[in-house]
Amino acid sequence: KTDAAQRLSLFMPIVAAFVLFGETLSTNKIIGIALALMALLTLLYRENPAKSKGKGDFLSTAGYLFGVWLCYGTTDILFKQMAKSGTAFAPTLLVSFILAAILIICYLCLRRTVWNAASILAGLILGGLNFANILFYIRAHQYFQQDPSLVFAGMNLGVITLATIIGAFVFKEKINGLNAAGIVLAIAAIWFLFYGSRLNSLL
Repeated sequence: KTDAAQRLSLFMPIVAAFVLFGETLSTNKIIGIALALMALLTLLYRENPAKSKGKGDFLSTAGYLFGVWLCYGTTDILFKQMAKSGTAFAPTLLVSFILAAILIICYLCLRRTVWNAASILAGLILGGLNFANILFYIRAHQYFQQDPSLVFAGMNLGVITLATIIGAFVFKEKINGLNAAGIVLAIAAIWFLFYGSRLNSLL
């Protein structure tokens, strides 16, 4: 559910691409966006979802999921805004990570977390990958300045598609028919958003 809320936050930056960032809406992009949302729904579908062990109140659970949806969607929009600053985004990104590091260290100290070398190493690797992910994400927004919806959809679809494939081949998770269809829909969505718009401009 959390992963679904995170990926379905794609709706927010897609709307922002046309409302805030002035992207031109075309038939190919409408088809691509529709396919992208269908791909996300089918990729996230599970026949026998694991039941939550907790007995949390429905409203509080829904509130957490809404928070995930809102924060991830807002973050994507802010990354696009950061990309518009050109080369000046580098110090802004560095300061953001430093502030995040300070906040999480303070939180862990307050929780009296026990530190160990393995956890610190894993955290550094994960942090490095996360930093690289955001760096390339902003670079992609700068390269495709006129097509923010392509970057928004491409990132979300790429992550969940790759996760589905790795889950099947590495962790032996079962891919159902809808998941397989979702992979095909994801490829089709990216084609319409990227190649379709360029073919349209040539015509």
